[in-house]
Amino acid sequence: MYHRIDHPNNKIEIQEHFHSPMVYLDHWALNDIALNDEMNEKFVKIMNSFGGTLRLSVVNMTELSKQKDEKQVELILDMIKKINDCGLINIDPKQVISKENILIADPDSIFQVKNPSAELDLVGAYLMANNYPSQWHVSEMIKSIIGELPTKRLTKSNENFLDDMQRLLSIGRSDENHLKQVKDRFNKVKQKGPNYQAATRELFQMALDFILKNENMKMLKYSEWNDLFHLIVPVSYCDIVLMDKRWKTFINQTGFSFPKIAMSFDKKKISDFFKKIEYWKN
Repeated sequence: MYHRIDHPNNKIEIQEHFHSPMVYLDHWALNDIALNDEMNEKFVKIMNSFGGTLRLSVVNMTELSKQKDEKQVELILDMIKKINDCGLINIDPKQVISKENILIADPDSIFQVKNPSAELDLVGAYLMANNYPSQWHVSEMIKSIIGELPTKRLTKSNENFLDDMQRLLSIGRSDENHLKQVKDRFNKVKQKGPNYQAATRELFQMALDFILKNENMKMLKYSEWNDLFHLIVPVSYCDIVLMDKRWKTFINQTGFSFPKIAMSFDKKKISDFFKKIEYWKN
């Protein structure tokens, strides 16, 4: 939940306070729950009853901007608006790791960095553009942003990223020594576990190693890479994440578990997902 703090000299600070369970929904899950009347009502009721935080990302916004069915988008935004405590999460692992490094080097910098996964820059820019309203909801911000995303530029950027990743896979998988190093590194990190409070850096490395060492795994679309990499920060910083079965398999193979990382569920376990939120205990 966001709080506006007014400082002297007209300086305005935006703070975010998180409440457990912190929940992140992969975009298919956001659609499945919001577009099903029964699950929609249940999810809103549980989240509000137990005071959890629903965290959303730029990926959710991008996917919403591409959805052609405006009625579906309205239903999703309406569900988000009904949840009292919503916030944004920065799903860029490199940016989050960079902030983590500041905290590791100087623990006292927590007063400046706070939670490395918070997406305060985007929130601050939105609020400044709207003259810092005293009351607002994340759903309003998302609705405003999804109509302005530069899809053509994003498409070109995605194509460049995909070319780089395909080249990396081709080189890595053609070198037997490199593949052996990848497999050894994956197993070593699995046995050792996360070095710090959040497992962001380990999951980021293991995600790439997971794809490299599974030589028959095809990653031919940008969306497939994005589906995996955008889950790293939510799994590192949230309590519960609903994700695709393919990437649930990856999380299982890391050997990491709650509370080091989020509890993860796939589509077949969505009933367990609801039960875990409903019977959440801090």
